[in-house]
Amino acid sequence: MARKLREPMHEQNDTQSPPPSLARAGVRDTARILGGVLAPVVAEGVVARRKSTVRLGGRLDTHGRAARILNDLRTTYDADAVRLTFPRPMIVALRPPAVTATLMGTPDPTRSRRRRRRRSPRCHGSSRPGC
Repeated sequence: MARKLREPMHEQNDTQSPPPSLARAGVRDTARILGGVLAPVVAEGVVARRKSTVRLGGRLDTHGRAARILNDLRTTYDADAVRLTFPRPMIVALRPPAVTATLMGTPDPTRSRRRRRRRSPRCHGSSRPGC
C-alpha cells in the first residue's frame, strides 16, 4: 500500500503534480537495499574513492546488482519511494517525482541563518559585561 510523501516546503508552479507515493519496505527488501545498494557505495567511498574497493566492486558488478535491486523494488511496490525503518528511518527515492520532492523540501543552502549569540554556562544569570 503506497502512502504520500509530505508536501514540499517550497511553492511550485501553477501546474502542481500530485505528491509522490511512498511505500514501506519489508524486512527482506530492507536487507537487500542495505547489503546490495548502500553497503557497496559506502565501501567504495562516497567522497574519496578507494581504488582497490572500486576495482573489486567492478569485478563483482556491484553497480549492476544495485540497479537490478532498485528496478525490482520499483515494480514490486509500484511507488516513487520506499521507507526503511532499520537501522534508522530513511527514504530511498526510486523515481524522479520522489527525488524532486526531496530536493524541493530541503532548506536553501545559500540562505544564511541569523546567528544567535551563545552564552557560556558560567555567565548564566551574571550581569558582567561580555557575558
